[in-house]
Amino acid sequence: MTGNNSAEAFANSSSSDLIIDPAERELFKKRHLGLRLFEPERKRIPLPARSTGDIRALYLRSSSRSFSPARVPLQKLSEVLVSITAHAATQEIKFAYPSAGGSYSVQPYVYVRNSARCAVEGIAEGSYYYNPKEHCLYEIGSDRRLDRNAHALINRPVFDQSSLMICLAIDLSAIEPLYAGESLRMATIEAGMMAQALDLKGRSMGFGVCHIGTIDESAVGGAFLLSARHRLAHTMLLGLQRADGRS
Repeated sequence: MTGNNSAEAFANSSSSDLIIDPAERELFKKRHLGLRLFEPERKRIPLPARSTGDIRALYLRSSSRSFSPARVPLQKLSEVLVSITAHAATQEIKFAYPSAGGSYSVQPYVYVRNSARCAVEGIAEGSYYYNPKEHCLYEIGSDRRLDRNAHALINRPVFDQSSLMICLAIDLSAIEPLYAGESLRMATIEAGMMAQALDLKGRSMGFGVCHIGTIDESAVGGAFLLSARHRLAHTMLLGLQRADGRS
């Protein structure tokens, strides 16, 4: 798998444009620069109000940066992975999310942690491939370890408390013959659909979820034995929600 130590690059960046101070980052976020502004005289069409249920669900969703030390029941992990599993429908294999050309080139990998503070019942620490057709985990190796140093400094305490990490990796061999130079973009959309499905199911099963944007891709590739044809699309840290409701 190609890639660089993006976590280290982010942590050690000397760019004068990069905002590092947490307070300054919060102020920048509150500027809502992602909202496009128009001149006041432009025609504006108000839409009907959202339902109270939609608003309530909106406030329930938040990123978790701390987790309960309770062990994760294997059944709960299984239920989360069901959200991206394949189902046989007549002669076709169907998924609950779309994929360009039905290629389904994004592969899910799970890194399970097992320490005094965090663990998944019945599974040894190590790296695994989730086969969505068979709904099972294939052990890649208990000796294939990932540690906190694979993460940017700001995310290392989150990793320390998490029980498992889900990585979504694109296998270009499964999509490039269909989309050539557009393959990476198409597969990244698929990975986003998978991440959303995993996030929603995870929260409904009592997990806290933290989406990780920066990680050492070489370390991940080594842990899961990814090839030069793989590209890491997304990473998520999960653990059971804290009893006090804090995230």
